[in-house]
Amino acid sequence: MAFDPPWLDDNGGFEPNEPPPKSVDSPPKLEQDVAPVAQPALAPPARFQQARTCMSKYASEKSGRVGFQKAAGHYSKTGMGGAGKLAHRMRHSTATGAKLAHFLTSTSSRQDAAVEAWVKDIIDRKLTGQDLIDAIVQQVAPSAGSREEESCADSMARALSEFLEKNPDAEILSLEEAHVREITERFLANEACNRLTNDVGQIFESGKISLKESLSLLNEMREYLRADLSLQIADLWKAAANPSQSELDRVLRTAVQRTFEVYEGEI
Repeated sequence: MAFDPPWLDDNGGFEPNEPPPKSVDSPPKLEQDVAPVAQPALAPPARFQQARTCMSKYASEKSGRVGFQKAAGHYSKTGMGGAGKLAHRMRHSTATGAKLAHFLTSTSSRQDAAVEAWVKDIIDRKLTGQDLIDAIVQQVAPSAGSREEESCADSMARALSEFLEKNPDAEILSLEEAHVREITERFLANEACNRLTNDVGQIFESGKISLKESLSLLNEMREYLRADLSLQIADLWKAAANPSQSELDRVLRTAVQRTFEVYEGEI
């Protein structure tokens, strides 16, 4: 089942648990990059057909980055009505990613009393490894059972695990900004991959390719997405200069739009 039901209108979809943050004074010029895209009264017939065809071809022919970009481009342009629409539909993911980045930054700076108390409790309980990851996910993205909440919790746990596997000596509660950004990029790439596979990735569960091949290709897709999102996020994050949580949300949403605009250009 897809994230978005077929009757979803332009203002529908899953909202973050908290209301969107209020605008801040002199925000970076990002929102203009994520201008809402008008949706037709009726969705195009078989709107995901071309994306599914390309995704199946990517998986069966092992066509690499080019094949993935074509599938993602068709998914964005025809399936979702354009990169701006897709970025808007991923607003729960970008809001959660911004919350994660802000939280990890706060655990490092220890300037927020509530966060500092949480960190002290974690240290007193001597939580490490998966227990620490679970505690962070529960603090930042507790799930009440909705599809997007469960996806975000899974993507966050995966991002933190991947980071620690790559950086076994890292102190997850005392991260540098570059590490916070890497975890955030991994989270957002996981979310974009989840959305793609749920909507157009039936090939991965069809039995036409082995489980081992499926897992390998999904990891490959996540890495493509992370690398491409990283290019956009790095510039936008730097331009925001010590961004607030609301500014980070705009950074991530703009990065999603720009990344899928690049994919649309490949079809």
